[in-house]
This record gives sequence, structure tokens and C-alpha cells, in this order.
Amino acid sequence: VLAPPPAPVLAPPPVLAPPPIPPWEQAAPPGGAATAPAPAAPEGAISNEDLVALLKQREAARASRDWYMSDQLRTTLESRGVTVIDARRGSGMTVGSWTTTDGRSGVTTGPDYFAPPPAGMAAQGGGMAPPPYGGAPAGGPPGRGA
Repeated sequence: VLAPPPAPVLAPPPVLAPPPIPPWEQAAPPGGAATAPAPAAPEGAISNEDLVALLKQREAARASRDWYMSDQLRTTLESRGVTVIDARRGSGMTVGSWTTTDGRSGVTTGPDYFAPPPAGMAAQGGGMAPPPYGGAPAGGPPGRGA
């Protein structure tokens, strides 16, 4: 008489790591206070994942010239505490920027939406003013007086 085969050994299920904690929710390290306080997210602050999803959708809408959808997404972002400053044609800016009420900021084009905006691009004003109508300096070209 033959003995029954041994039962197969099943591997335990994999242990999933908890999701990363955003910097503004991290506690001070053990044994002391944090070196720099992380900005506190206001009640109802937009998560990084939601922010990136909305920025991607808006980038796609702008690329397909769907200005209505782009404006709707901008309004959604603004209602969630995100100010968007678009690049302007002829201003020398090649990428737009965004900033949140809790201090986060980045650029409006991927893949890294959290990259710092280019130097010289003011978060509140959007950078340089456009040139005067026609592109000539105010007062006309040099050497021509009235």
C-alpha cells in the first residue's frame, strides 16, 4: 500500500508596505525636533496624486487644444488651492508653474510635475511682461526721433 503524497507547502502572502507619508504629515525624528518644519496641509488640501492627475489631464487638454476642458481643470485646481501660471508665447517662458496654498510648487508639464520652476519665473507673476505691441521698445527704434 502506497502512502498519500505530502500536501503542497503554500508560501505566505506578501507583506505590503504602507504608502509613504507626505512630508507635511511626517512626525519629528526620534530624539529631537525636525530640522525644518514641514508645511502643514490645510484642511482639504489636494493630495500629490490628485494634483498630478489633474495636471496631466490639463496638459493633455491643452495639447489637444481643448481650451474649455483646460479651463475647467484650471478652475478645479484653483478650488483645491492650486494656482496655475501658464507659459506665454513670446515671453521666453517654455514651461508654466503651479503653487499650492500649503507651499508646494512645481511645473505644469511632466513627467516631473514637482520639479522647481525655471529660474527667473516668479510664482506670483508668471515671469516677464510681454513685449509692447509690435515688439519694438517703447518710443520706437533708436535713432528715430520726432
